[in-house]
Amino acid sequence: AAPPAKAKGSAGMAPREASRERVQVKSAAEFFTENQNIAGFDNPGKSLFTTIRELVENSLDAAESVGASPEIGVTVEELSQECVDAERGVVAGDRVDLSLFEEKEASKKTRTTKKASKKTRNGGPEQPKEERDGAAAAPGPGGGSFSGGKKRATYYKVTCRDNGCGMRPSVIPEALGKVLAGSKYGVRQTRGKFGLGAKMALIWAKKSTGAPVVVRSSTGGGAITRMVLDIDVRKNEPKVLAEATEANPDGWRGTEVVVTVGGAWSAYKARITTYLQQLAIITPYAKFDFFFKALQDDLDAKKPRLKDLKGDDRRGGGDGIRRTTSSSRDLRLQFDPRSDKVPPPPARARYHPWALNELSLHQLLEKSDATSLQNFFVAGEIDAIDAELASRLVAELDPLASLWSPTDVASDPRRVAKLSRLLRDATVFSPPDGHCLSPVGEYNLRLGVAKELSPDYVATYALPKASAYEGHPFVVEAAVSIGGGQGGAGSGGNSGTTSANGGGGGDGEEEQRELLHTQQQETLTIHRFANRIPLLFEAGADVVTRVAKTKIKWSTYKIDVKRDRVGVFVSLVSTKVPFKGTSKEYIGEDATEIHDAVKLALQHCCVQLKAHLTRRDLEKRGKDRKKLLLKYAPDVARSFCSVFATMRKNRGAAASGAAANNPDVARRRADVDRRLDAAGGASSATGGKNAVVIVDEKLVVEKLKLGVDRTEDDDDDRDDTNQEDHAADKPPAVLLDLRRTEP
Repeated sequence: AAPPAKAKGSAGMAPREASRERVQVKSAAEFFTENQNIAGFDNPGKSLFTTIRELVENSLDAAESVGASPEIGVTVEELSQECVDAERGVVAGDRVDLSLFEEKEASKKTRTTKKASKKTRNGGPEQPKEERDGAAAAPGPGGGSFSGGKKRATYYKVTCRDNGCGMRPSVIPEALGKVLAGSKYGVRQTRGKFGLGAKMALIWAKKSTGAPVVVRSSTGGGAITRMVLDIDVRKNEPKVLAEATEANPDGWRGTEVVVTVGGAWSAYKARITTYLQQLAIITPYAKFDFFFKALQDDLDAKKPRLKDLKGDDRRGGGDGIRRTTSSSRDLRLQFDPRSDKVPPPPARARYHPWALNELSLHQLLEKSDATSLQNFFVAGEIDAIDAELASRLVAELDPLASLWSPTDVASDPRRVAKLSRLLRDATVFSPPDGHCLSPVGEYNLRLGVAKELSPDYVATYALPKASAYEGHPFVVEAAVSIGGGQGGAGSGGNSGTTSANGGGGGDGEEEQRELLHTQQQETLTIHRFANRIPLLFEAGADVVTRVAKTKIKWSTYKIDVKRDRVGVFVSLVSTKVPFKGTSKEYIGEDATEIHDAVKLALQHCCVQLKAHLTRRDLEKRGKDRKKLLLKYAPDVARSFCSVFATMRKNRGAAASGAAANNPDVARRRADVDRRLDAAGGASSATGGKNAVVIVDEKLVVEKLKLGVDRTEDDDDDRDDTNQEDHAADKPPAVLLDLRRTEP
């Protein structure tokens, strides 16, 4: 018998066994550890920036929650690998097998090629070695940092201290050591974009340096709790390594967090300074003190040290920031408060029917304790529904719906879907009123812009009532400034301020120069804020940028964006900001309600500025005309004198003939000549029976200038005086003042 035929394509292949892959479950801490870019920890430079940002915003929330004017101090201290090892008690041993650390030939060639390309791109000599060494590199797998075979300091101890509400000892571990644990969940306006806060800073510290976070906190009056905190990433649980109490003789209230992380200061120095300045604009009632202490190396030791600058020696960059330096690379930024009006903390709100989807509605139904569906609407987590409207909705849902409880509806997906569709399609609900929102206010926004940028003109406007987008209320506040320093915050924060110390070097300095060049090229600078925090990245696609650059006709309002330095400031507060993308750095233009609100607010600001700019242009034209007239005053005086001298000569000859025949005429003529000679001027008898014109070149120049000034004053009063009557009653000032009547 013939052997059975083999299946096509299976010759020589063993049968594949069923997959034995296991389904794994990861904690929230594990997920964000592996996907840290979602929370803004893309690279070492941005990780340092995000760490500072999260700590500062937590401090602002803590201070505002008790109605105190925030006083926040941030210190960033640059550390070497040896410093980090000493703090952790790690002793570096001697290398035994040196071949493990030899640089490969391919790496040498790659570095040489990069140097050559950089030299060609810059069109000049290669960047100095000390400046290249100032740019930080990414930490290696073991926490070290290498670039070109040379280890460089890429570690920073970040300390943030505030005067907020403080934390009880029992709350500190959960608040700072457990991912997704927080107190801001629900429908409310919050600064945080991810709900991670300082937890991600602790995870980044654990990845880059392995160091725990040190927390000192007090609620005021009692002792200060000091806690050394770590996190169990696999279990997403905090680990308290040490806890102690300290005396609090001054009654300090607040929190101090110290975390040691990897980073790249020079690469994100411009971003950090821009962020702090824009934060000072949107929170003019807060005080910020930022100090960067650079690592003192051999190169810095050779440079002359600068003493702390005070009084008249205090340096400023023309952008409202006071800078003091104590070494070649140290940097201090101080932002003093201008306002004492702290906005009230945002209130928690209930869900609006238009903001509910099928999943969120199902969750509310499941956890509800109401006995009937009508009570669920009236006394539950849903807003804008009273008792009468609840009865109508229940009757519309189903004839038997009055007998259903929220649990009965949640157990049947069809009922949940039907109820969700009913709430979405109904139009009888009043829109959200925005009582739960806490905008910065026109007063504070104006003071913030004036304090940091010192513009020539600034106009602010806030919409009179809240609008709604997808069932969530929002308020738009806007300001437009003309002139002044734009603070290095280019379009959407794409320009950075340069410090007085000039330190850093490397890629960071190159980026700052490019950002400064971008700022100088663009006179329309855009500052965006969402829930009172600055948005610095991905500005091109943001709704504020699109409206300001394409929807506002600036020339209609006498604003020349090519000549004037125009600053646009837009602040949006909402219970849910419709960010685009995972970075949550911009709002899409497709949010029509927000688009229209931003456009309306900017138009109102422009209308306010139009009157001031019109008056400014009139004054400028008057000054230019005056300058032009005064420019030719000497020439006109010289011509006058020449003409009158000729007239005197011609008429003098005729008068001599008459005087020879008439003794009285000769006597009067001699008397006039004596007085004119005493005045040092040329003379001529003209214009009337007894009028004599006395002309002197200096006198003419003075009278011309006086006449120009009087003409300017007359132009200011022209609206109240008829021009024709004015000209008929009063001859030109210059000619009038030049005529002197002799008896």
